[in-house]
Amino acid sequence: MRAVVVGAGMSGAFAARALRRWFGEGLSLVVLDREERAGGRAWRRTVHGVPVETGASVFHSANRLLVGAAEELGLAVVDAGGTGTLGIWDGTGLVFRTTGRGDGLRLLARYRGGLLAGGRGVRQLVRQLGQVYPRLEAGEAWGSPDQLWATLGLDHLLRQPADEVTGRGRFRTEFADGVARNNYAQETTRLNALVNAVSLAGAGLGGGSLYRLAEGNAAVSEGLLARAGAQLHLAATVERVIPKGPSWQVTGQGFAPLEADAVVIAAPLEGSGIQLAEVSAPPPREFVRLHVSFVSGELSAPSLTSAGTAPGFVLTTAAAGSLMSIERVAPGDAEGRELYKVFSTEPLTDSLVGRFFTATKVTRMTWSAYPCLPAGAPSPGFRLATACTTRARWSMPSPPWRHRRSPASRWPTSSTPTVRSRGGPETVGSPPQPPKPTRGETLSV
Repeated sequence: MRAVVVGAGMSGAFAARALRRWFGEGLSLVVLDREERAGGRAWRRTVHGVPVETGASVFHSANRLLVGAAEELGLAVVDAGGTGTLGIWDGTGLVFRTTGRGDGLRLLARYRGGLLAGGRGVRQLVRQLGQVYPRLEAGEAWGSPDQLWATLGLDHLLRQPADEVTGRGRFRTEFADGVARNNYAQETTRLNALVNAVSLAGAGLGGGSLYRLAEGNAAVSEGLLARAGAQLHLAATVERVIPKGPSWQVTGQGFAPLEADAVVIAAPLEGSGIQLAEVSAPPPREFVRLHVSFVSGELSAPSLTSAGTAPGFVLTTAAAGSLMSIERVAPGDAEGRELYKVFSTEPLTDSLVGRFFTATKVTRMTWSAYPCLPAGAPSPGFRLATACTTRARWSMPSPPWRHRRSPASRWPTSSTPTVRSRGGPETVGSPPQPPKPTRGETLSV
Protein backbone atom coordinates (compact mmCIF):
# COMPACT_ATOMS: atom_id res chain seq x y z
CA MET A 1 0.00 0.00 0.00
CA ARG A 2 1.34 3.42 -1.01
CA ALA A 3 -0.16 6.65 0.28
CA VAL A 4 0.65 10.32 -0.26
CA VAL A 5 -0.60 13.03 2.10
CA VAL A 6 -0.56 16.59 0.80
CA GLY A 7 -0.12 18.99 3.72
CA ALA A 8 1.98 18.68 6.89
CA GLY A 9 -0.31 20.71 9.15
CA MET A 10 -2.60 19.29 11.82
CA SER A 11 -4.93 17.56 9.34
CA GLY A 12 -2.05 16.02 7.40
CA ALA A 13 -0.27 14.86 10.54
CA PHE A 14 -3.37 13.19 11.99
CA ALA A 15 -4.12 11.63 8.59
CA ALA A 16 -0.60 10.22 8.44
CA ARG A 17 -0.94 8.78 11.93
CA ALA A 18 -4.28 7.17 11.06
CA LEU A 19 -2.90 5.62 7.87
CA ARG A 20 0.07 4.16 9.72
CA ARG A 21 -2.13 2.74 12.45
CA TRP A 22 -4.48 1.15 9.93
CA PHE A 23 -1.91 -0.30 7.52
CA GLY A 24 1.10 -0.79 9.76
CA GLU A 25 4.63 -1.34 8.51
CA GLY A 26 3.35 -2.44 5.10
CA LEU A 27 2.50 1.16 4.24
CA SER A 28 4.82 3.37 2.19
CA LEU A 29 3.88 6.84 3.47
CA VAL A 30 4.97 10.16 1.97
CA VAL A 31 3.91 13.60 3.23
CA LEU A 32 4.42 16.73 1.11
CA ASP A 33 4.23 20.37 2.14
CA ARG A 34 5.07 23.48 0.14
CA GLU A 35 6.39 25.29 3.21
CA GLU A 36 9.87 24.75 4.59
CA ARG A 37 8.41 23.61 7.92
CA ALA A 38 5.65 21.36 9.22
CA GLY A 39 2.72 22.68 11.23
CA GLY A 40 0.52 24.50 8.72
CA ARG A 41 -1.29 27.37 10.41
CA ALA A 42 0.52 26.61 13.67
CA TRP A 43 3.77 28.51 13.36
CA ARG A 44 5.97 29.79 16.16
CA ARG A 45 8.52 32.31 14.99
CA THR A 46 10.72 34.88 16.63
CA VAL A 47 9.43 38.41 16.13
CA HIS A 48 11.45 41.34 17.48
CA GLY A 49 13.40 38.89 19.63
CA VAL A 50 10.29 37.25 21.12
CA PRO A 51 9.02 33.72 20.24
CA VAL A 52 5.31 34.02 19.40
CA GLU A 53 2.59 31.93 17.76
CA THR A 54 1.66 33.69 14.54
CA GLY A 55 -1.41 31.52 13.89
CA ALA A 56 -3.43 28.75 15.53
CA SER A 57 -2.13 30.06 18.84
CA VAL A 58 -4.45 28.22 21.29
CA PHE A 59 -6.68 25.14 21.49
CA HIS A 60 -9.59 24.22 23.76
CA SER A 61 -9.47 21.56 26.43
CA ALA A 62 -12.55 19.93 24.83
CA ASN A 63 -10.43 19.01 21.78
CA ARG A 64 -9.52 15.53 22.95
CA LEU A 65 -7.53 14.70 19.83
CA LEU A 66 -5.10 17.56 20.30
CA VAL A 67 -4.91 17.20 24.07
CA GLY A 68 -4.42 13.43 23.74
CA ALA A 69 -1.76 13.78 21.04
CA ALA A 70 0.15 16.30 23.14
CA GLU A 71 0.11 13.91 26.11
CA GLU A 72 1.20 10.93 24.01
CA LEU A 73 4.06 12.93 22.53
CA GLY A 74 5.17 14.14 25.96
CA LEU A 75 4.64 17.81 25.12
CA ALA A 76 4.18 20.44 27.80
CA VAL A 77 0.58 21.70 27.82
CA VAL A 78 0.32 25.11 29.48
CA ASP A 79 -2.57 27.40 30.24
CA ALA A 80 -3.11 30.08 27.58
CA GLY A 81 -5.99 31.92 29.20
CA GLY A 82 -5.68 35.55 30.05
CA THR A 83 -3.55 38.39 28.74
CA GLY A 84 -4.51 40.79 31.51
CA THR A 85 -7.62 42.93 31.12
CA LEU A 86 -10.12 42.77 28.25
CA GLY A 87 -11.71 45.69 26.45
CA ILE A 88 -14.31 45.99 23.69
CA TRP A 89 -13.77 49.01 21.41
CA ASP A 90 -16.40 50.46 19.06
CA GLY A 91 -14.13 52.74 17.06
CA THR A 92 -14.49 55.72 19.39
CA GLY A 93 -14.07 54.31 22.88
CA LEU A 94 -14.25 51.28 25.15
CA VAL A 95 -17.85 50.15 25.63
CA PHE A 96 -16.76 47.49 28.11
CA ARG A 97 -13.62 46.75 30.10
CA THR A 98 -12.59 44.26 32.76
CA THR A 99 -10.54 45.29 35.76
CA GLY A 100 -9.91 42.02 37.58
CA ARG A 101 -12.59 42.70 40.19
CA GLY A 102 -16.28 41.99 39.79
CA ASP A 103 -15.88 41.36 36.07
CA GLY A 104 -18.51 38.59 35.98
CA LEU A 105 -21.12 40.87 37.49
CA ARG A 106 -20.26 43.67 35.06
CA LEU A 107 -20.56 41.26 32.11
CA LEU A 108 -23.93 40.08 33.37
CA ALA A 109 -25.15 43.61 33.99
CA ARG A 110 -24.30 44.74 30.45
CA TYR A 111 -25.20 41.64 28.44
CA ARG A 112 -27.86 40.08 30.69
CA GLY A 113 -30.03 37.42 29.05
CA GLY A 114 -27.88 37.13 25.93
CA LEU A 115 -24.90 36.06 27.99
CA LEU A 116 -26.90 33.52 30.01
CA ALA A 117 -28.70 32.04 26.99
CA GLY A 118 -25.49 32.01 24.96
CA GLY A 119 -23.67 30.17 27.74
CA ARG A 120 -26.34 27.48 27.94
CA GLY A 121 -26.33 26.98 24.18
CA VAL A 122 -22.54 26.81 23.92
CA ARG A 123 -22.22 24.33 26.79
CA GLN A 124 -24.79 22.11 25.06
CA LEU A 125 -22.81 22.38 21.81
CA VAL A 126 -19.57 21.33 23.54
CA ARG A 127 -21.33 18.27 25.00
CA GLN A 128 -22.72 17.31 21.58
CA LEU A 129 -19.38 17.82 19.84
CA GLY A 130 -17.77 15.60 22.47
CA GLN A 131 -19.89 12.68 21.28
CA VAL A 132 -17.71 12.40 18.19
CA TYR A 133 -14.85 10.86 20.19
CA PRO A 134 -16.55 7.65 21.41
CA ARG A 135 -17.97 7.23 17.90
CA LEU A 136 -14.50 7.49 16.41
CA GLU A 137 -13.21 4.99 18.96
CA ALA A 138 -15.97 2.62 17.88
CA GLY A 139 -14.74 2.85 14.29
CA GLU A 140 -17.57 5.01 12.96
CA ALA A 141 -16.90 7.12 9.87
CA TRP A 142 -18.81 9.60 7.71
CA GLY A 143 -18.85 10.31 3.99
CA SER A 144 -19.36 14.05 4.35
CA PRO A 145 -19.40 16.79 6.98
CA ASP A 146 -23.19 16.95 6.64
CA GLN A 147 -23.48 13.31 7.72
CA LEU A 148 -21.21 13.97 10.70
CA TRP A 149 -23.19 17.02 11.86
CA ALA A 150 -26.48 15.18 11.44
CA THR A 151 -25.19 12.29 13.56
CA LEU A 152 -24.26 14.73 16.32
CA GLY A 153 -27.59 16.56 16.03
CA LEU A 154 -25.96 19.82 14.97
CA ASP A 155 -26.85 20.02 11.28
CA HIS A 156 -29.64 22.54 11.86
CA LEU A 157 -27.09 25.07 13.15
CA LEU A 158 -25.32 25.05 9.78
CA ARG A 159 -28.51 26.30 8.14
CA GLN A 160 -29.22 28.93 10.77
CA PRO A 161 -27.65 32.42 10.69
CA ALA A 162 -25.70 33.15 13.85
CA ASP A 163 -27.48 36.43 14.55
CA GLU A 164 -30.80 34.57 14.81
CA VAL A 165 -29.36 32.74 17.82
CA THR A 166 -27.45 35.56 19.49
CA GLY A 167 -30.22 38.15 18.99
CA ARG A 168 -29.68 41.75 17.98
CA GLY A 169 -28.81 43.43 21.26
CA ARG A 170 -25.52 44.35 22.87
CA PHE A 171 -24.55 40.72 23.40
CA ARG A 172 -24.37 40.19 19.64
CA THR A 173 -23.10 43.58 18.46
CA GLU A 174 -20.41 43.89 21.10
CA PHE A 175 -19.49 40.58 22.72
CA ALA A 176 -20.29 37.92 20.08
CA ASP A 177 -19.19 40.13 17.18
CA GLY A 178 -15.98 41.05 19.02
CA VAL A 179 -15.11 37.40 19.62
CA ALA A 180 -16.00 36.36 16.05
CA ARG A 181 -13.97 39.18 14.54
CA ASN A 182 -10.92 38.01 16.50
CA ASN A 183 -11.47 34.30 15.77
CA TYR A 184 -12.70 34.42 12.15
CA ALA A 185 -12.31 38.08 11.03
CA GLN A 186 -16.08 38.12 10.39
CA GLU A 187 -19.15 39.41 12.21
CA THR A 188 -21.90 37.06 13.37
CA THR A 189 -24.13 38.30 10.52
CA ARG A 190 -21.76 36.48 8.12
CA LEU A 191 -21.46 33.22 10.10
CA ASN A 192 -23.66 30.19 10.62
CA ALA A 193 -24.79 29.40 14.14
CA LEU A 194 -22.50 26.38 14.55
CA VAL A 195 -19.32 28.33 13.78
CA ASN A 196 -20.42 31.18 16.04
CA ALA A 197 -21.06 28.77 18.93
CA VAL A 198 -17.58 27.28 18.47
CA SER A 199 -16.20 30.83 18.49
CA LEU A 200 -17.97 31.62 21.75
CA ALA A 201 -16.72 28.36 23.28
CA GLY A 202 -13.20 29.67 22.70
CA ALA A 203 -14.19 32.79 24.65
CA GLY A 204 -15.05 30.72 27.71
CA LEU A 205 -18.83 30.42 27.42
CA GLY A 206 -18.63 26.64 27.10
CA GLY A 207 -16.41 26.11 30.13
CA GLY A 208 -13.07 24.36 29.92
CA SER A 209 -9.67 25.95 29.38
CA LEU A 210 -7.51 27.31 26.58
CA TYR A 211 -4.10 25.71 26.13
CA ARG A 212 -0.92 26.12 24.15
CA LEU A 213 2.25 24.05 23.97
CA ALA A 214 5.48 25.24 25.53
CA GLU A 215 7.37 23.74 22.57
CA GLY A 216 5.10 25.54 20.07
CA ASN A 217 1.81 24.19 18.76
CA ALA A 218 3.44 22.94 15.56
CA ALA A 219 5.19 20.34 17.73
CA VAL A 220 2.03 18.21 17.50
CA SER A 221 2.34 17.98 13.71
CA GLU A 222 6.07 17.36 13.89
CA GLY A 223 5.68 14.67 16.55
CA LEU A 224 2.83 12.81 14.83
CA LEU A 225 4.67 12.77 11.51
CA ALA A 226 7.75 11.39 13.24
CA ARG A 227 5.75 8.71 15.05
CA ALA A 228 4.05 7.75 11.77
CA GLY A 229 7.45 7.16 10.18
CA ALA A 230 6.46 9.43 7.29
CA GLN A 231 8.91 10.38 4.58
CA LEU A 232 8.51 14.14 4.80
CA HIS A 233 9.28 16.42 1.84
CA LEU A 234 9.33 20.12 2.69
CA ALA A 235 9.41 22.96 0.15
CA ALA A 236 7.53 20.51 -2.08
CA THR A 237 4.74 22.11 -4.13
CA VAL A 238 2.16 19.69 -5.52
CA GLU A 239 0.91 20.75 -8.95
CA ARG A 240 -1.03 17.78 -10.33
CA VAL A 241 -2.74 14.60 -9.17
CA ILE A 242 -3.52 12.47 -12.23
CA PRO A 243 -4.52 8.85 -12.86
CA LYS A 244 -1.76 6.50 -13.96
CA GLY A 245 -2.82 2.94 -14.62
CA PRO A 246 -4.37 1.50 -11.45
CA SER A 247 -2.90 4.25 -9.29
CA TRP A 248 -2.45 8.00 -9.02
CA GLN A 249 0.59 10.04 -9.92
CA VAL A 250 1.51 13.11 -7.88
CA THR A 251 3.82 15.63 -9.54
CA GLY A 252 5.14 19.08 -8.72
CA GLN A 253 8.20 21.08 -7.74
CA GLY A 254 10.75 20.02 -5.14
CA PHE A 255 10.18 16.24 -5.29
CA ALA A 256 10.35 13.42 -7.78
CA PRO A 257 7.03 12.14 -9.25
CA LEU A 258 5.25 9.77 -6.89
CA GLU A 259 2.77 6.97 -7.51
CA ALA A 260 0.19 6.13 -4.86
CA ASP A 261 -2.81 3.92 -4.25
CA ALA A 262 -4.39 6.64 -2.10
CA VAL A 263 -3.91 10.40 -1.99
CA VAL A 264 -5.13 12.47 0.96
CA ILE A 265 -5.35 16.23 0.37
CA ALA A 266 -5.07 17.73 3.83
CA ALA A 267 -4.81 21.37 2.81
CA PRO A 268 -7.26 23.89 1.32
CA LEU A 269 -7.61 23.32 -2.42
CA GLU A 270 -8.34 27.01 -2.90
CA GLY A 271 -5.12 28.81 -3.67
CA SER A 272 -3.11 25.59 -3.83
CA GLY A 273 -2.93 25.50 -7.61
CA ILE A 274 -3.33 21.69 -7.56
CA GLN A 275 -4.85 20.31 -10.77
CA LEU A 276 -7.01 17.22 -10.22
CA ALA A 277 -7.47 15.19 -13.39
CA GLU A 278 -10.67 13.11 -13.67
CA VAL A 279 -11.81 14.50 -10.31
CA SER A 280 -14.78 16.75 -9.70
CA ALA A 281 -13.30 19.20 -7.23
CA PRO A 282 -15.74 20.91 -4.86
CA PRO A 283 -16.68 24.52 -5.66
CA PRO A 284 -14.11 26.98 -4.34
CA ARG A 285 -14.85 28.78 -1.10
CA GLU A 286 -14.26 32.45 -0.46
CA PHE A 287 -11.51 33.13 2.07
CA VAL A 288 -10.87 36.11 4.31
CA ARG A 289 -7.52 37.76 3.68
CA LEU A 290 -6.06 38.44 7.12
CA HIS A 291 -3.30 40.92 7.88
CA VAL A 292 -1.25 40.21 11.01
CA SER A 293 0.97 42.99 12.31
CA PHE A 294 3.39 42.69 15.22
CA VAL A 295 4.08 46.05 16.83
CA SER A 296 6.76 46.74 19.43
CA GLY A 297 6.00 49.80 21.51
CA GLU A 298 3.21 51.15 23.69
CA LEU A 299 -0.53 51.07 22.99
CA SER A 300 -1.22 54.74 23.56
CA ALA A 301 -4.44 55.70 21.73
CA PRO A 302 -6.48 57.98 24.06
CA SER A 303 -9.70 56.10 23.27
CA LEU A 304 -8.09 52.92 24.62
CA THR A 305 -6.35 54.36 27.66
CA SER A 306 -9.17 56.29 29.33
CA ALA A 307 -8.58 54.29 32.53
CA GLY A 308 -4.88 55.08 32.51
CA THR A 309 -3.62 51.91 30.82
CA ALA A 310 -4.81 50.04 27.74
CA PRO A 311 -6.41 46.58 28.08
CA GLY A 312 -4.20 43.60 27.36
CA PHE A 313 -6.70 42.28 24.81
CA VAL A 314 -8.91 44.57 22.72
CA LEU A 315 -11.87 43.13 20.81
CA THR A 316 -13.68 45.39 18.35
CA THR A 317 -17.21 45.86 17.05
CA ALA A 318 -18.23 46.24 13.40
CA ALA A 319 -18.06 50.02 13.86
CA ALA A 320 -14.27 49.71 14.18
CA GLY A 321 -14.00 48.80 10.50
CA SER A 322 -11.08 46.67 9.35
CA LEU A 323 -9.35 46.53 12.76
CA MET A 324 -10.30 43.15 14.22
CA SER A 325 -8.34 42.91 17.50
CA ILE A 326 -5.22 43.96 19.40
CA GLU A 327 -3.51 41.55 21.78
CA ARG A 328 -0.47 42.08 23.99
CA VAL A 329 1.60 38.92 23.46
CA ALA A 330 4.74 39.85 25.38
CA PRO A 331 5.32 42.13 28.39
CA GLY A 332 7.46 45.21 28.27
CA ASP A 333 11.23 44.93 27.93
CA ALA A 334 13.80 46.95 29.87
CA GLU A 335 12.76 50.04 27.93
CA GLY A 336 9.03 49.48 28.43
CA ARG A 337 8.32 48.29 24.87
CA GLU A 338 5.63 45.63 24.70
CA LEU A 339 4.84 43.37 21.75
CA TYR A 340 1.32 43.45 20.31
CA LYS A 341 -0.36 41.28 17.68
CA VAL A 342 -2.91 43.14 15.56
CA PHE A 343 -5.47 41.43 13.31
CA SER A 344 -7.00 43.44 10.47
CA THR A 345 -8.65 42.80 7.12
CA GLU A 346 -6.73 45.64 5.49
CA PRO A 347 -3.03 46.51 5.79
CA LEU A 348 -2.09 48.25 9.01
CA THR A 349 -0.47 51.31 7.50
CA ASP A 350 2.15 53.45 9.22
CA SER A 351 -0.44 56.15 9.81
CA LEU A 352 -2.73 53.66 11.57
CA VAL A 353 0.17 52.38 13.65
CA GLY A 354 0.88 55.94 14.68
CA ARG A 355 -2.77 56.46 15.61
CA PHE A 356 -2.74 53.60 18.12
CA PHE A 357 0.87 53.07 19.16
CA THR A 358 4.04 54.77 20.19
CA ALA A 359 5.89 52.23 18.08
CA THR A 360 9.52 51.37 17.48
CA LYS A 361 9.22 48.44 15.09
CA VAL A 362 6.50 46.78 12.97
CA THR A 363 6.51 43.38 11.24
CA ARG A 364 3.65 42.54 8.86
CA MET A 365 2.33 39.23 7.55
CA THR A 366 -0.72 38.28 5.49
CA TRP A 367 -2.49 35.06 4.47
CA SER A 368 -5.87 33.64 3.51
CA ALA A 369 -6.72 32.60 7.02
CA TYR A 370 -10.40 31.70 7.26
CA PRO A 371 -13.08 30.56 4.82
CA CYS A 372 -16.32 32.49 4.78
CA LEU A 373 -18.79 30.33 6.71
CA PRO A 374 -22.35 31.63 6.17
CA ALA A 375 -25.55 29.75 6.90
CA GLY A 376 -26.51 27.24 4.22
CA ALA A 377 -23.08 27.04 2.58
CA PRO A 378 -22.53 23.74 0.69
CA SER A 379 -20.56 21.02 2.43
CA PRO A 380 -18.82 18.73 -0.13
CA GLY A 381 -18.02 15.13 0.72
CA PHE A 382 -14.69 13.97 2.04
CA ARG A 383 -14.07 11.62 -0.90
CA LEU A 384 -13.24 13.49 -4.11
CA ALA A 385 -12.70 10.45 -6.32
CA THR A 386 -13.34 6.74 -5.95
CA ALA A 387 -12.03 3.75 -7.82
CA CYS A 388 -13.91 2.05 -10.63
CA THR A 389 -16.96 0.09 -9.50
CA THR A 390 -15.40 -3.16 -10.69
CA ARG A 391 -12.25 -2.76 -8.67
CA ALA A 392 -11.28 -5.06 -5.81
CA ARG A 393 -11.24 -3.21 -2.50
CA TRP A 394 -8.40 -3.64 -0.10
CA SER A 395 -9.16 -4.82 3.41
CA MET A 396 -9.29 -1.91 5.86
CA PRO A 397 -7.87 -3.03 9.19
CA SER A 398 -9.77 -2.12 12.33
CA PRO A 399 -8.54 1.07 14.02
CA PRO A 400 -5.93 0.05 16.62
CA TRP A 401 -7.67 1.92 19.43
CA ARG A 402 -10.36 -0.81 19.32
CA HIS A 403 -7.86 -3.42 20.48
CA ARG A 404 -6.98 -1.83 23.84
CA ARG A 405 -3.25 -2.04 23.35
CA SER A 406 -0.85 0.00 25.40
CA PRO A 407 -0.03 3.44 23.96
CA ALA A 408 3.52 2.39 23.16
CA SER A 409 2.35 -0.55 21.04
CA ARG A 410 0.27 1.70 18.79
CA TRP A 411 3.29 3.19 17.10
CA PRO A 412 5.62 1.70 14.48
CA THR A 413 9.12 0.95 15.64
CA SER A 414 10.57 3.53 13.27
CA SER A 415 9.91 6.92 14.82
CA THR A 416 12.23 9.18 12.82
CA PRO A 417 10.92 10.62 9.53
CA THR A 418 13.05 10.99 6.44
CA VAL A 419 13.08 14.69 5.59
CA ARG A 420 13.78 16.05 2.11
CA SER A 421 13.84 19.83 1.73
CA ARG A 422 14.05 19.73 -2.06
CA GLY A 423 14.22 16.82 -4.39
CA GLY A 424 14.13 13.38 -2.91
CA PRO A 425 14.30 9.72 -3.80
CA GLU A 426 13.45 8.80 -7.37
CA THR A 427 11.13 6.01 -6.25
CA VAL A 428 9.00 5.30 -3.24
CA GLY A 429 9.54 1.95 -1.59
CA SER A 430 6.86 -0.67 -2.06
CA PRO A 431 6.65 -2.98 0.95
CA PRO A 432 4.12 -5.84 0.99
CA GLN A 433 0.69 -4.35 0.35
CA PRO A 434 -2.92 -5.32 0.93
CA PRO A 435 -5.03 -5.94 -2.20
CA LYS A 436 -5.01 -2.72 -4.24
CA PRO A 437 -7.94 -1.06 -5.98
CA THR A 438 -8.17 -0.74 -9.74
CA ARG A 439 -7.55 2.90 -9.03
CA GLY A 440 -7.02 4.38 -5.62
CA GLU A 441 -8.90 7.09 -3.80
CA THR A 442 -8.40 10.81 -3.48
CA LEU A 443 -9.66 12.26 -0.22
CA SER A 444 -9.92 15.75 1.16
CA VAL A 445 -9.78 16.34 4.93
